[in-house]
Amino acid sequence: MHGLKVVYRDLKPENLLLDEKGYLKMVDFGFAKVVQDRTWTLCGTPEYLAPEIILNKGHAFGADWWCIMVKTTPQKSAPVRMQTEPPIRLWGEWVR
Repeated sequence: MHGLKVVYRDLKPENLLLDEKGYLKMVDFGFAKVVQDRTWTLCGTPEYLAPEIILNKGHAFGADWWCIMVKTTPQKSAPVRMQTEPPIRLWGEWVR
């Protein structure tokens, strides 16, 4: 998708499904957008927003990579934290 200049902007477990052969498929392209440089639209799931989206600095493909990092890192260190902490508290830590 990034090769086609499409940023997904809502990558999260609920939007990743397995097909009948076990291949990972992305669903719900409601926030996907073709981006030449960057975009400033505030959208996505609060728990997965990249710092550049929160700070309104403009974002592009790095926002998708951030979603992957947010998903994989807590699983190793603190899986319950993202389910119990309000998103605004997590954002404060992410943008420092």
